[in-house]
Amino acid sequence: MATYSLPDSSALEMKRAVTDCVKCQTFKAERLVAKESPKANYQLRTIDPAASQMKMLRKLELGADDYGELLALCLREKITFLSTPYDVEDVDLLEGIRVQAFKIASAMLVETPLLQHVARKGKPVILQEPVLSSSKNHLGN
Repeated sequence: MATYSLPDSSALEMKRAVTDCVKCQTFKAERLVAKESPKANYQLRTIDPAASQMKMLRKLELGADDYGELLALCLREKITFLSTPYDVEDVDLLEGIRVQAFKIASAMLVETPLLQHVARKGKPVILQEPVLSSSKNHLGN
């Protein structure tokens, strides 16, 4: 698990830049991808192609203490903190640190149990619509 620290100066720089919100993604690699899952093309171009997707994602994981520190910093600087959970365990972790809001990834809009679990927390929710990137996906075609 990676441990990140956000220096106080970074929070102050965000505040000076009129940052209203910090958004993270909350996940455990083992619950998000299969061990043999291939990386996406953009990941192959930007990240060591020899490293597996699982290894790449493990390096990006944050622990409960990391989220707690980030939330405390955001509260001190009056910046909203929210995160995108990928399963109910992630939701519970975020609820445990008193996250202010949840953001739901477009890929998770079909995950009814996750959506119901988030809704039961009674916090604000931002839903992301799927992005249409292919000319085949335009409405009306």
